[in-house]
Amino acid sequence: QPEKFNFYNTKTPYVNLGYHSGSPKRRSEEAVRAFYTQNVNKNWNIGFEFLLRSSIGRYDAQKTDNQNLSFFSSYSGKHYGIQGGWLLTDITNFENGGIDSRVAASSLVDFTQPEDVPVFFQTAQNTVKSNRLFLTQSLNIGSVSHMGKDSVTVKLPVSTVYWSTNMNRGSRVYSIDNLANYYKSGYDSAYYKNVYTDSLKTRDTSQVFSINNTFQIKFNEEANSFLKFGLRAFISNDILRYNYQTAPLKYDKVNLSYIPHYQLNDTLLTTTAIGGQIFKNLGRNFWWNAGLKFYFQGYRLGDTELQGKLNSQFKLGGQTAGFFASGRLYLQEPEFFQNNYYSNHIKWENSFNKQKSIKANGGIRLETI
Repeated sequence: QPEKFNFYNTKTPYVNLGYHSGSPKRRSEEAVRAFYTQNVNKNWNIGFEFLLRSSIGRYDAQKTDNQNLSFFSSYSGKHYGIQGGWLLTDITNFENGGIDSRVAASSLVDFTQPEDVPVFFQTAQNTVKSNRLFLTQSLNIGSVSHMGKDSVTVKLPVSTVYWSTNMNRGSRVYSIDNLANYYKSGYDSAYYKNVYTDSLKTRDTSQVFSINNTFQIKFNEEANSFLKFGLRAFISNDILRYNYQTAPLKYDKVNLSYIPHYQLNDTLLTTTAIGGQIFKNLGRNFWWNAGLKFYFQGYRLGDTELQGKLNSQFKLGGQTAGFFASGRLYLQEPEFFQNNYYSNHIKWENSFNKQKSIKANGGIRLETI
């Protein structure tokens, strides 16, 4: 995810190659990592990272293959900066459905290896793909002198304007071949009790395409000599397009039944939010921040997010002590697929109310010997 992404600034090219393998060899696990980054000049950095995690699994139809590839670049100038990345994810996991204890109990075979134990499905698998492009640009406005570490005076911007965009296309396909084999005579209590579309195979598909744009302005606390805290204000817009399956619409008039056919629905949702934050990150003894985000347009109209945090440090009886606390309150519209979903074996139509979640924690820190 972009919020967990790292950017680099290095004086020399850096390469990191890694390979790990786990036994037994016939059911091995592997992990591969290739990382490279270098600076084109003192302000501009480029790089890429490749991650592969794969395993055959201990049991049958448990193979997994997870691949992640990312390209990233960043530029940090005196007044202008830009960071971006292109992230590709391809995950294929076989889903055997667990051990079929009915077959195992009735069989005379001695299952000496885990891969010989019967499982529900040999062909069921999940395929998840993601193609994400994100970009953040910043522009510093004004400057103010600030006394940094070791009494060194540094120039910091009075305010910074940011524009961020995040585009993502994600898809998930759940498939089962030869579905009829699992519903034959004597196998009536199969894994799935319902078949809504196709009794020969399952091809459940869902797709999401999203675009987020956020514009914000931040006033640094170093420039606020009177109140001694910083301010941030932003406006954010989300556009989401969902493609998902619905009930088959083709009807066979001869056999008086629906023809197995996956019908795709297309739903477009937009929403816009505004918000702000006040914060105090400087000082030796007390730091805090508080923020509000409110959705005023679109499918998440009325959603609210409140967050706050504080931290402190002081001397108590010759020891360093402090207290901390944080809290948040979310009022959120359920995600689209929580209310609407249709597949070959599972379906629902809900109309849930907004979800309210409250979380608070705090504590006291004392030095211990």
